[in-house]
Amino acid sequence: MKFVILGSPRTKKTAQRIIKVKGRPMIVPSKVTCKWANDAQLQLQAQFGKYRGQTFHDRQRWNLRALFYRPSNTTADLVNHLQALCDALQAAGVVSNDRWIAGFDGSRLLLDAKLPRVELWLDELP
Repeated sequence: MKFVILGSPRTKKTAQRIIKVKGRPMIVPSKVTCKWANDAQLQLQAQFGKYRGQTFHDRQRWNLRALFYRPSNTTADLVNHLQALCDALQAAGVVSNDRWIAGFDGSRLLLDAKLPRVELWLDELP
């Protein structure tokens, strides 16, 4: 399965903010990260429709290859980008649980100032 998420990729752990919930401090992602996650979820759901009818099951193990095309060379690392992407895949219903993503072979951080995006492939592992 191949998907493309348009927009500058974001991470969960960079630029977090502290909010108070019922008087207690809580760490949450930045507003920009939350917006990216919502946009990514909508784009993934729209593209997932072309794979309807194929066999998907719980406990299916996947390899995720993700190419993150960023507009500039920021300090964020690949692991944080992958965490945000895995959460978006789960929220969009592409994978039943991101714990079934067992490999990240071929994932990279790249630059593309004109068209920031994430290109990703999910392949079932044996």
